[in-house]
Amino acid sequence: MDNLDILKKYLLGLAETLLSDSGEFYPFAAYINDSDVLVPLIVSQDSDTPDALEMKDEIYQVLLDKFRNNTTQLAGLATDVNVISATTNEKIDALEILLMFPDEEIGFYFPYQIKIEGVLFQDAFII
Repeated sequence: MDNLDILKKYLLGLAETLLSDSGEFYPFAAYINDSDVLVPLIVSQDSDTPDALEMKDEIYQVLLDKFRNNTTQLAGLATDVNVISATTNEKIDALEILLMFPDEEIGFYFPYQIKIEGVLFQDAFII
């Protein structure tokens, strides 16, 4: 399994666990360091109910710094979002994953539904 697959598996797996347990989650991230090790990224907040958008921005800046300092080769940022369905024109739940490379970023939305049997992710589409 290459580093990209390892990172995607980690992000999707943790999101699925958090959605199954709580029905939602705050943004989180991980990166592959220059030694090919997956490192979960945690940012501390001063509040019990932090603002998710502020957390996402803070995590994003930390990841950018890691690229500027050449301490990472690949990173991913996961966010629980609502998007407008192209087929129904209604808001739907989705997992947003931003994959970050040294010179490029690619974003994906994975619409999901939480069912009794677990979280069901639908096919992803590119942001």
